[in-house]
Amino acid sequence: MHVLNRALYDRRYRFFHALERKSHDQTIPEAAVDLQSHAITKTKTDSTHAMETAKSTVNTFMISVPVFRWMLIGWALIALVVFFLLLVIPAPYGRHLRSGWGPRVPSGLNWFIMELPALLVFVVIFAQSFPYSKFTWWYCMLWSLHYGYRSLVYPWFVRGSRSMPVTLTLGGIAYNSVNGFLQSASVCWFGPHLHRNVWTVDVAMIGGCILFFTGFAIHIHADMQLQQLRKLHGPDYHLPSGGLYRLISCPNYFGEVIEWIGWAMLTWSPAGLVFALWTAANLVPRALTSHKWYRERFADYPQDRRAIVPFLL
Repeated sequence: MHVLNRALYDRRYRFFHALERKSHDQTIPEAAVDLQSHAITKTKTDSTHAMETAKSTVNTFMISVPVFRWMLIGWALIALVVFFLLLVIPAPYGRHLRSGWGPRVPSGLNWFIMELPALLVFVVIFAQSFPYSKFTWWYCMLWSLHYGYRSLVYPWFVRGSRSMPVTLTLGGIAYNSVNGFLQSASVCWFGPHLHRNVWTVDVAMIGGCILFFTGFAIHIHADMQLQQLRKLHGPDYHLPSGGLYRLISCPNYFGEVIEWIGWAMLTWSPAGLVFALWTAANLVPRALTSHKWYRERFADYPQDRRAIVPFLL
């Protein structure tokens, strides 16, 4: 009797154990499918959320990608017109100051008023363009570095210099406001880096950063050389020498052109390219005119010194 009961128990055990294993084997694939389905759904949700966030940020300001593209095209065409105008009519400030352009503003105050809008507009657009990415943080830092210097530090360098006509001040405010808006809109609203927090190190980013910081350093060093020249010899214009002044007449302009070419590379944006075009359109004619002025004013001016690009132009 004991043997029979034992046999029945073993059969029931094997039956229920087999049933439990079968149920378990079916549960695992179902759980895996549920987990995979959840991951896919979450990915789609995150992607949709990022897209909707980007759309809502742009729509808040009622600017679409096609409209922004046409704004850049128009801004680039204006730069070409300005380039040819400045070849004929030098901007009336500094060594090319002349009457007939309205009341004048002290030089330091003028540069502060002109350059500050570029800094403020960019920071304001960045501040309300949530969510931020590491790229937009980086771009805002670089922009603030340059225009913080131009609006808050450089005006101290040119205190006591010749005053500037108010018409030029108003033109500078308009330019820096529009350009600050286009650049900030590009990196905060329309850039391909939006909603991506993973750094991607590529040739454009590395090369652009190298050019940006190199140009910025050249620009500041040239400004400091001119400031030191004024301290030693007075506020009038003197023959600069040393550094890149041994090769070109306007290394400060050369540095700024290099800097914004770097910006165009590291942002990899049409807006950055248009800004580099504007910088060249504004500063290359200025450098050519200043180079000619130096040669006429100083009889001993080095004949092998170029205007803005070493050994070339």
